[in-house]
Amino acid sequence: MEEYTVVMASSYGRTATMGHCVWEYNGTNWSLKKDESENGGIPSVPPQQPGRFKGQLRVTPCVAG
Repeated sequence: MEEYTVVMASSYGRTATMGHCVWEYNGTNWSLKKDESENGGIPSVPPQQPGRFKGQLRVTPCVAG
């Protein structure tokens, strides 16, 4: 499997200052694939909506720990 680098950009002045995490949908649930926490952040909760297909990835910002 190839590895990808995720770069979070700002949107209207908002940035992911505590890092980001990558979630993968396994067909039933989301599982944490990669934790890139920074500055005391922790991974956010998994996405609330079910994935559309097995292997789908979602990147979410980390939250204060």
